[in-house]
Amino acid sequence: MFLSLCPKRIRPMRRCAAWLLCLAVSQVWAVEAEPKKLISSTVGDTSIQVSELEPESESDYAEEIVTLTREGSQPITLRDVHFYVLYTDPDPTHAPNMIVQGFSGGANCCDTLHIISFSPTLHMQDIQALNSDQIDMQAVAHGGPTLGFYDFSFAFWHHSFAGSPAPPISLSWDTAQGRYVLDVDSMRKPAPSNVELEEDAQELLTEEVDSKQPWPPTLLWHDMLTYIYSGNSASARTLMDTAWQPTWGDKERFFTCFSRELHKGWLWGHMDIGHLMTADADFPKPISLPEPVQRAEYLNCLR
Repeated sequence: MFLSLCPKRIRPMRRCAAWLLCLAVSQVWAVEAEPKKLISSTVGDTSIQVSELEPESESDYAEEIVTLTREGSQPITLRDVHFYVLYTDPDPTHAPNMIVQGFSGGANCCDTLHIISFSPTLHMQDIQALNSDQIDMQAVAHGGPTLGFYDFSFAFWHHSFAGSPAPPISLSWDTAQGRYVLDVDSMRKPAPSNVELEEDAQELLTEEVDSKQPWPPTLLWHDMLTYIYSGNSASARTLMDTAWQPTWGDKERFFTCFSRELHKGWLWGHMDIGHLMTADADFPKPISLPEPVQRAEYLNCLR
């Protein structure tokens, strides 16, 4: 890219010197700007430096760089548009020691939780919170706080972001594993009664649908996700089967597309939600397909 700025025609006597000069200038231009140091601090025996990298163009965001160093450990470097420190515990015999939330910029995405522990060496667990910018933290007697937020894996699926359902999720610190895991006990709720399921089905009948593009109302998979994430996947299947209307199109197509979207979710896979909330039997992972067939199936689910 930079060599294109050099002169196309150079007299033979000066060709070598001219190209060397042009190459030298282009290499200077190609060097990334040095980050501007903003803050230096320590948590326990771990040093933290926050710096900022100016955007390359007006359409880009400035980037923050967080670097953690500790003697005897490989450094950890985080890069994002902005960071928020949610939790610190300077005692290296405890874990985790820091929870940092990174934001990538943009109207609808994305937030990542960086769970950092100091001992025996610096190490980190990353959790994709997607569009959940508000994290509910509750202190516990031992270990890190519980983390409550929403799973936005179904954002924009057959609906605008504002109307997309996002079931609540809760994580707790597992001392034995040294990582956050699904807090099954706090997420599990009693199964709905037959009367409650019937009320849900009747409410679905009042929802408007597009007759030109048959598909169930968003409220259906909102209720299904609510039941699945509370340990009641059988109730989600029952609601789908009993409430289904001919004007909604092909039920098996919806079931396959819904299940595929469910299993695509980052939290669903990394937090083993299907297994721990006993949903895999009711909503099994669709079989893997060859790439062309998988692409066609993906497009079919978008119609």
